[in-house]
Amino acid sequence: MNIRELFLELTTRTYPSGTEDEMFHLLPKGTIRDFSGNYFIEIGDSQTIFTSHLDTHGDTVQPINHRFSGDLILSDGNTILGADDKAGVSLMMYMIHHKVPGLYYFFRSEEVGCLGSKEIANEMNLSNWKRIVSFDRRGYNSVVTHQSLVRTCSDDFANSLAQKLNRHGLEYKLDTQGVSSDSYSFIDNICECTNLSVGYQNEHLTKESQDIRFLDLLATTLIRIDWEDLPTQRKPRQREWIGQSQIKPSDYKPPQKSSKSSNKVSTESKKSKAKIGEKRQLLQRLNLFGSSKESGFWTR
Repeated sequence: MNIRELFLELTTRTYPSGTEDEMFHLLPKGTIRDFSGNYFIEIGDSQTIFTSHLDTHGDTVQPINHRFSGDLILSDGNTILGADDKAGVSLMMYMIHHKVPGLYYFFRSEEVGCLGSKEIANEMNLSNWKRIVSFDRRGYNSVVTHQSLVRTCSDDFANSLAQKLNRHGLEYKLDTQGVSSDSYSFIDNICECTNLSVGYQNEHLTKESQDIRFLDLLATTLIRIDWEDLPTQRKPRQREWIGQSQIKPSDYKPPQKSSKSSNKVSTESKKSKAKIGEKRQLLQRLNLFGSSKESGFWTR
């Protein structure tokens, strides 16, 4: 399987959210459509889920004309390229072709709020899965440990994965600045949830590009990794923010109303109010980035 030819075939047009079914004929033989409109295929015995998304940014179907600049593939400047996330789709199809064990999920509607992955995360029995890896990060070297400020995988896991990747000429390192990929939808159910750089830049713009040499090197590296050997450390359903240790929503209590009988505010009272304010900010964060349908979370 030639990764360059595959990528070019997958990026002949845009696929806005709602048109993902039109890609079915391009997906590997044996791929199944689930109740939510996502596609998946399972290879061998594994506790690892791999994800990418089929939709591209925007709301119109447009043909894509390629141009080339060294190792970079771009559009002609009139459309996006769609490397976000056909690069990830290409990698997963390459891994499936080489029969790397895992559950491969091609999600719909990532660009409009990770709708496909959210629905699966709410309905799927995930007790047997230890790790989920999205192939949907810009650049060349990110193993994402935090998404939307929340830790989504342990440093032990990320360092181990980076070391395995870097044995083959890559330069991955830990990245705490992730926004939200489909793997974020599963942080309350699966221990290790990350997103890997796949070599695209300037996603969502007409100057979007894909480094095809990097994509080829990454593809040949991914099929050599023992994914089941990666450590599992993070505890789901706990929140650890950047610069904080793990915290549980149950650790926080609503601030107590102050007595109306006193008109004077003591120094101790001011300190107490300051602590209450800090707790309130943390609670607001938990409400903003929680996993319930009401709280929601946003993709880049």
